[in-house]
Amino acid sequence: MDWLSIAGAAIMGGIGGAVGGYAGRKVIRPERNNAKGIRQFISGGVTLLFICLWIFVVKPIVITHVDERSEVENAIIDTEARPIFLAIKKYDGVTFNRLIDELIIITKEKNSTSQEIYAKSQKLGQAATLKYYSNASPKDILSYVKKYIVFLEAKYETMPLIICKLENPEVYGMPDRSMSQEMEKFGLFNYFETIIKNSVEHPTGYNKDSAEIAFNTYIEEYSITYPEHVQTLSMTTGLTKPENVKKFALVYLDLYRELVKLSPEKCSIVYKHMRNML
Repeated sequence: MDWLSIAGAAIMGGIGGAVGGYAGRKVIRPERNNAKGIRQFISGGVTLLFICLWIFVVKPIVITHVDERSEVENAIIDTEARPIFLAIKKYDGVTFNRLIDELIIITKEKNSTSQEIYAKSQKLGQAATLKYYSNASPKDILSYVKKYIVFLEAKYETMPLIICKLENPEVYGMPDRSMSQEMEKFGLFNYFETIIKNSVEHPTGYNKDSAEIAFNTYIEEYSITYPEHVQTLSMTTGLTKPENVKKFALVYLDLYRELVKLSPEKCSIVYKHMRNML
């Protein structure tokens, strides 16, 4: 027997014994012949009834629910979105569980079989994430942004301390104010904003290659025109080479693109939060 069967039987048996004992004391009077034996019989019978109830009714329901959640969880984690889901699971278990619930609901609504869950998991995972966060507050979205950064760090192979500070063991913080000020001087934030607006308005959408080419040109021009800003930025952030600054920029470009998917209005609010480094 597995631990779930043993634990469940023990708990249900204990409850049954308590209920049976109480019922026996209420129903069987002390002066009745063999009252103690009858009470023990009632207690044992109710205990057995509760154990059977666990084995044949409650346990199958629990196992079905646990298996269903495990299947969906394993499916979404075993996809390209793995870093995002693991980050959400690690730093925000409540949100992760809500995400699993959303996935189960969406899967059932689409009449999917268990075999199809894996194939649809990545798309459903994105849909559920966007569905959840499209109704979330700017604060919740900012929390999601911090978790999404973990994924982008892995994607672009950047150093975590370059992209965001580790303020404590469990919470990723955004870049500090001094770094923000240098980014402002360097013109990066305005540049990011322009790229995002253009990508949203452009009929073909965001073009990563064009963004990289444009950014390379931008870095070269600013390196020549504003060498003091480049030097200060390098000292403040550790971004000693234009290539590293480019990685930094691409992370933010992807980040804002993700925010636009969530909600253009809330994207603007979160963008202001990030600009103010709240």
